[in-house]
Amino acid sequence: MQEFIPGIVPGQQEFYHVARGGAVTHWWLVPRRYSSTISGPAKAHPLGNSPRPGWYDAEGHPLPHDPREATE
Repeated sequence: MQEFIPGIVPGQQEFYHVARGGAVTHWWLVPRRYSSTISGPAKAHPLGNSPRPGWYDAEGHPLPHDPREATE
């Protein structure tokens, strides 16, 4: 069994996603790539109570889009 080690993939960063139903997931991914990702429920997060749906950086700041999407 392989264990996930945060930051083992070059360029990998930490993010949070809030679904429309309010579930918060913790993500490790490489921005602008749909590969090299891992996610799971966020037991603790910096988003406070009742965060709005969407993507957030590791500090809890909202992002304008999915970090895996390419931006120019």
